[in-house]
Amino acid sequence: MTIRDIMVQEWKTLFHYKSPIVLLLIAIPIVYTALFGLTYSSNVIKYIPAVIYDQDNTPASRALTQAFVDSEKYHIVAQVTTQEEMEHYLRDNIALVAIAIPHTFQQHIKLSLASEVLVTANGTNVTFANTVITSSQEIVQTFSAGTGKKLLEAANQLP
Repeated sequence: MTIRDIMVQEWKTLFHYKSPIVLLLIAIPIVYTALFGLTYSSNVIKYIPAVIYDQDNTPASRALTQAFVDSEKYHIVAQVTTQEEMEHYLRDNIALVAIAIPHTFQQHIKLSLASEVLVTANGTNVTFANTVITSSQEIVQTFSAGTGKKLLEAANQLP
């Protein structure tokens, strides 16, 4: 008896008795594949709930906040005034992302120093976390390039 004959005999046995094993072997993987395939079919995650904590509240920090608001990736659910509020939104899963802009943001930009923006993401879903990391870096880098260009133009230099 060859391996092929054994396989054919096993498949006939499975379908002959209509056992629940057939459901486990065939139907459930197909359902899960379809479920996850349809969920992430567009390969784009949009409108991740986010909260913004702007400690600086200057034109530069508001411009960065507006960049996050304008992005399709984020849905800003609140702009808070304390770190405790920001942590509350994350802890209660009202927001999956928190963006904290430090109080020295504009001052560091004017002095041509590096200014940091803290982006905290709920990492329970790796797909969301990866999207947050990538898109927040794009937004901050675009903002940084635009700000650098404006600083150079203000100093009468070519960008």
